[in-house]
Amino acid sequence: MRRKYRIYDFRYCFLFLMINFIILGTTNLMLPELIADVLFNVFRIVIFIYAGWLLFKINVTYILSVISLAIWLSVFDHILLKGSSFFLDFLFNKNEQLSDVLMAFYGVLISYVIIAPLAILFVYVGRLAGRIYSEKGDRAGS
Repeated sequence: MRRKYRIYDFRYCFLFLMINFIILGTTNLMLPELIADVLFNVFRIVIFIYAGWLLFKINVTYILSVISLAIWLSVFDHILLKGSSFFLDFLFNKNEQLSDVLMAFYGVLISYVIIAPLAILFVYVGRLAGRIYSEKGDRAGS
Protein backbone atom coordinates (compact mmCIF):
# COMPACT_ATOMS: atom_id res chain seq x y z
CA MET A 1 0.00 0.00 0.00
CA ARG A 2 1.39 3.37 -1.02
CA ARG A 3 1.38 6.25 1.38
CA LYS A 4 2.62 9.77 1.67
CA TYR A 5 5.68 10.39 3.75
CA ARG A 6 6.13 12.74 6.65
CA ILE A 7 9.29 14.71 7.19
CA TYR A 8 9.45 13.01 10.59
CA ASP A 9 10.17 9.72 8.78
CA PHE A 10 13.47 11.22 7.66
CA ARG A 11 14.59 12.83 10.92
CA TYR A 12 17.82 10.85 10.94
CA CYS A 13 18.69 12.09 7.46
CA PHE A 14 18.38 15.68 8.69
CA LEU A 15 20.37 14.79 11.81
CA PHE A 16 23.13 13.15 9.74
CA LEU A 17 23.27 16.20 7.45
CA MET A 18 23.66 18.43 10.50
CA ILE A 19 26.40 16.23 11.98
CA ASN A 20 28.17 16.10 8.62
CA PHE A 21 28.05 19.88 8.37
CA ILE A 22 29.27 20.45 11.93
CA ILE A 23 32.11 17.93 11.77
CA LEU A 24 33.34 18.26 8.19
CA GLY A 25 31.78 21.52 7.03
CA THR A 26 33.06 23.73 9.80
CA THR A 27 35.81 22.07 11.81
CA ASN A 28 37.49 19.99 9.06
CA LEU A 29 38.85 17.70 11.80
CA MET A 30 42.37 19.01 11.24
CA LEU A 31 42.30 17.47 7.75
CA PRO A 32 43.64 19.15 4.63
CA GLU A 33 40.92 21.27 3.05
CA LEU A 34 40.64 19.16 -0.11
CA ILE A 35 40.18 15.91 1.82
CA ALA A 36 37.63 17.50 4.16
CA ASP A 37 35.66 18.85 1.18
CA VAL A 38 35.68 15.48 -0.57
CA LEU A 39 34.58 13.64 2.58
CA PHE A 40 31.88 16.24 3.25
CA ASN A 41 30.39 15.77 -0.22
CA VAL A 42 30.74 11.96 -0.16
CA PHE A 43 28.86 11.78 3.14
CA ARG A 44 26.26 14.19 1.77
CA ILE A 45 25.71 11.89 -1.23
CA VAL A 46 25.48 8.82 1.00
CA ILE A 47 22.84 10.56 3.15
CA PHE A 48 20.77 11.47 0.08
CA ILE A 49 20.97 7.88 -1.21
CA TYR A 50 19.97 6.62 2.24
CA ALA A 51 16.95 8.95 2.17
CA GLY A 52 15.90 7.47 -1.18
CA TRP A 53 16.29 3.98 0.22
CA LEU A 54 14.08 4.97 3.15
CA LEU A 55 11.46 6.19 0.67
CA PHE A 56 11.34 2.72 -0.81
CA LYS A 57 11.41 1.05 2.61
CA ILE A 58 8.33 2.94 3.81
CA ASN A 59 6.66 2.13 0.48
CA VAL A 60 6.45 5.59 -1.06
CA THR A 61 6.44 5.21 -4.83
CA TYR A 62 5.42 8.64 -6.13
CA ILE A 63 8.11 10.35 -8.17
CA LEU A 64 6.97 13.69 -6.76
CA SER A 65 7.82 12.34 -3.31
CA VAL A 66 11.38 11.75 -4.48
CA ILE A 67 11.58 15.29 -5.82
CA SER A 68 10.04 16.93 -2.75
CA LEU A 69 12.21 14.97 -0.31
CA ALA A 70 15.35 15.86 -2.24
CA ILE A 71 14.34 19.52 -2.22
CA TRP A 72 13.60 19.46 1.53
CA LEU A 73 16.95 17.84 2.30
CA SER A 74 18.96 20.07 -0.01
CA VAL A 75 17.30 23.28 1.24
CA PHE A 76 18.09 22.24 4.80
CA ASP A 77 21.66 21.23 4.02
CA HIS A 78 22.71 23.75 1.45
CA ILE A 79 20.72 26.89 2.19
CA LEU A 80 19.94 26.70 5.91
CA LEU A 81 23.16 25.14 7.17
CA LYS A 82 25.73 26.38 4.66
CA GLY A 83 24.08 29.74 3.99
CA SER A 84 23.52 30.55 7.64
CA SER A 85 27.16 29.77 8.41
CA PHE A 86 28.16 32.90 6.51
CA PHE A 87 25.85 35.04 8.65
CA LEU A 88 27.12 33.40 11.84
CA ASP A 89 30.66 34.09 10.73
CA PHE A 90 29.68 37.72 10.19
CA LEU A 91 28.18 37.97 13.70
CA PHE A 92 31.21 36.47 15.44
CA ASN A 93 34.00 37.73 13.19
CA LYS A 94 34.13 41.51 13.20
CA ASN A 95 36.55 41.58 10.24
CA GLU A 96 33.83 40.45 7.82
CA GLN A 97 31.96 43.01 5.75
CA LEU A 98 28.21 42.59 5.27
CA SER A 99 28.59 42.93 1.50
CA ASP A 100 31.01 39.97 1.48
CA VAL A 101 28.59 37.90 3.52
CA LEU A 102 25.69 38.74 1.23
CA MET A 103 27.78 37.87 -1.84
CA ALA A 104 28.64 34.49 -0.27
CA PHE A 105 24.99 33.84 0.58
CA TYR A 106 23.91 34.76 -2.95
CA GLY A 107 26.54 32.32 -4.19
CA VAL A 108 24.92 29.60 -2.08
CA LEU A 109 21.51 30.44 -3.55
CA ILE A 110 22.85 30.35 -7.09
CA SER A 111 24.73 27.10 -6.53
CA TYR A 112 21.47 25.58 -5.28
CA VAL A 113 20.41 25.46 -8.94
CA ILE A 114 23.20 22.91 -9.43
CA ILE A 115 22.75 21.08 -6.13
CA ALA A 116 18.98 20.49 -6.34
CA PRO A 117 18.97 18.31 -9.51
CA LEU A 118 21.90 16.31 -8.14
CA ALA A 119 20.02 15.81 -4.87
CA ILE A 120 16.98 14.57 -6.79
CA LEU A 121 19.21 12.19 -8.73
CA PHE A 122 20.83 10.73 -5.61
CA VAL A 123 17.52 10.30 -3.78
CA TYR A 124 16.15 8.55 -6.87
CA VAL A 125 19.25 6.31 -7.05
CA GLY A 126 18.68 5.36 -3.41
CA ARG A 127 15.06 4.52 -4.13
CA LEU A 128 16.10 2.38 -7.11
CA ALA A 129 18.77 0.67 -5.02
CA GLY A 130 16.17 -0.22 -2.42
CA ARG A 131 13.92 -1.66 -5.10
CA ILE A 132 16.73 -3.69 -6.72
CA TYR A 133 17.93 -4.94 -3.34
CA SER A 134 14.37 -5.94 -2.43
CA GLU A 135 13.87 -7.81 -5.71
CA LYS A 136 17.14 -9.72 -5.23
CA GLY A 137 16.03 -10.65 -1.74
CA ASP A 138 12.66 -11.83 -3.04
CA ARG A 139 14.29 -14.04 -5.68
CA ALA A 140 16.78 -15.49 -3.23
CA GLY A 141 14.03 -16.32 -0.73
CA SER A 142 11.84 -18.16 -3.24
